[in-house]
Amino acid sequence: MTELVFSNSAYAGIKQAQGMGKNYCGGAFAVGFVNKELSAEQLKELSEKVKSEEEERCRNAVPLPRNEVCWIDPVLSFGKINNADFWDMRAKVYRELYYEPSAEDLAERNIIESKKNTAKLAECDDRIRIWSDHTPDSMCAMLFAAYILKDTRAELSYVELPYAAANGTMYRCWGEIRPYEFSRLAEEYEHPVTKDQLTNMADAWVRLYFENSSLRAVINNRVLSVSEDFYDSIIIEHVPYEPKMMGKIIAELVEALNIRDTFIAYRIKAMTEAELVETVTRGSWAYGDNIRRIKV
Repeated sequence: MTELVFSNSAYAGIKQAQGMGKNYCGGAFAVGFVNKELSAEQLKELSEKVKSEEEERCRNAVPLPRNEVCWIDPVLSFGKINNADFWDMRAKVYRELYYEPSAEDLAERNIIESKKNTAKLAECDDRIRIWSDHTPDSMCAMLFAAYILKDTRAELSYVELPYAAANGTMYRCWGEIRPYEFSRLAEEYEHPVTKDQLTNMADAWVRLYFENSSLRAVINNRVLSVSEDFYDSIIIEHVPYEPKMMGKIIAELVEALNIRDTFIAYRIKAMTEAELVETVTRGSWAYGDNIRRIKV
């Protein structure tokens, strides 16, 4: 069986989940707290206690089978997708969203790996278990994978990430799930993908492909083509008139919108060029700038 995921964080979570159980040797967690009422020593003790409890859960967890883990992450929610040079366009999207000096290497690694794994999917006749969540990139990638798999003999199942845990914790993506929870969630939420469902998902990808919008969003659990400024009214409302670090604004928006942080940064950059937002001071890292909304 092949485990199919749509992000690097989901890939890492699955690989860690395969190492759970009595042979777990640690290294999966870094725990920290900020509490002004506790001393540094108390914070250290609390951190060690929680880390120990997490590691015990890992040792008591049922591991996932050590299946091959296949990931594709072509950032399909953003950018034109109806292109003869499809993979070149995906690399261009990466460079636009990840504008740091490392973007070129990141784009090349991701696109090479996604292209290679997509080709493997097209020839697969084994069982494939799909792990998708409710982010636009993941849902777009699932529809894209359905289009690739529709003519294969692969037996498909799908593990749907629940929106919330029993304790009320909201889930956004598989990258947030503790590795010791994967087996339990697979047992509870895995279900087969029927031929009709696969056809419907593949048809949805074809629709998006010919619409060829600059952006795709999840609305009422459906992927729809929208304009590139679809989220702008919400983004601008989170930018105050007094200077605030861009990273903090982006963190709030990721929580509210469940979209990629780099796309939010991309739209803030566009708003800066449109003179709706201004940079007050430059930071020492990508999201370290202090920005504010311009009064109009």
